Amino acid sequence: MKENSYKNVINNLLIENTEESVSKLVGIYKDIDFRKEYMLYDEDLLYCYIAVCVYRIEKAHNIFNHILSMGHDLKCITGLICRLKFLIWRIEFGDGACGVNEMLECIRRNKLSGVAVEEIINQVSFDKENVYKKIAAYGE
Repeated sequence: MKENSYKNVINNLLIENTEESVSKLVGIYKDIDFRKEYMLYDEDLLYCYIAVCVYRIEKAHNIFNHILSMGHDLKCITGLICRLKFLIWRIEFGDGACGVNEMLECIRRNKLSGVAVEEIINQVSFDKENVYKKIAAYGE
């Protein structure tokens, strides 16, 4: 399959938003050849991989309203993960309070689980402990 074909299939599976479609999506990302030949060279496929990793952890925690259950398409998943990444970096490297406010609003708006937020922080931050401390300090 070619990159655009993969993207179309993945996009359709995300939009379909059933247990079967999510299972097929996870299966695609388990394919090492797909990851080596396509995913590594495409931003949307990479960000979706982060969402798939988050989903697998949410599933292990029996979270039913998981990151892939929203019926978002590939571009929305990319936008969500990318937005959170930049907000986390803003907390980590810059204006913590403003970044925390925006991140909390993004989490509320997208109805993300705590497990999803934790995993995204773990994957995108350079110093996750520092990020957690800044978020905790914001609440004091």
